[in-house]
Amino acid sequence: MACFYCHLQGLNQIPDNGACAECGKASCAAPPVRKDKVFHASACHCGCGALVCRYDAFRHAHSEGGSVARCFPTTAIAASAAVISSISAELGEGRTAGRLSSEAVETMNEFLNFVTPGHDALLIAIERARDPGLRELTSRKTTAGPELVWIAFDAEFFVEGALDRVAALAADAMRTAWNPVPGLRRPHPELMWYDRRLRRVLDVLGVRQPLATSSIESLLQALAPRSVVPPPSLIRALAYTEIPTEASAIADWVVSATVSSAAPMANA
Repeated sequence: MACFYCHLQGLNQIPDNGACAECGKASCAAPPVRKDKVFHASACHCGCGALVCRYDAFRHAHSEGGSVARCFPTTAIAASAAVISSISAELGEGRTAGRLSSEAVETMNEFLNFVTPGHDALLIAIERARDPGLRELTSRKTTAGPELVWIAFDAEFFVEGALDRVAALAADAMRTAWNPVPGLRRPHPELMWYDRRLRRVLDVLGVRQPLATSSIESLLQALAPRSVVPPPSLIRALAYTEIPTEASAIADWVVSATVSSAAPMANA
């Protein structure tokens, strides 16, 4: 059977690797199944081993008492890498807010809704935010498969400070996914298909410890287009470690209108 999500994208020849344990949709899986490294589902590492699509990963992970980064490291790293690569490219070209590409906006929205902090936490944070203008920068959408309601931020929401916060959050998720247990230096075997340069960088990244500038530059070199020179603000943002751990606190941190563009770099 063809992958349901690939079919929606007009790719009818991509075979599935089974049905999502949550929504029942046929889903393709990570390499070695999808050798092109584009996939819609991965196995749960929080005990059950179930195949879960990326749209249901957050809900499934939290039902298991974990997070997407810990339960679905392959999905988390793929989404995080896409976010950092996209933000690096956009900032490298001087694009923020209304000048962002639609692809960059979609990449960040999917990460925020389906990896961390999750659509429910975002919705609550937006509703209790003090800035009424924030609601004008968001809309609610529904996924085609699991029919989950999620929050879509308009491009104008992603000013430089917001981009820095999302990049810092993605780096934190990537580090957690690669090192699921503090001190564990051996990543999940299924993650070894990632780019060798990225793997070398992730091998030296601990969980929630300050990163050296050289490590961050190496990370960006592994993820960003070669022609892009990431701005210093992004390098400082990726060194930020005081990111909240609870979904509700992360959501408040992401949407807070009182956080300046320099917030992620404080205490760096």
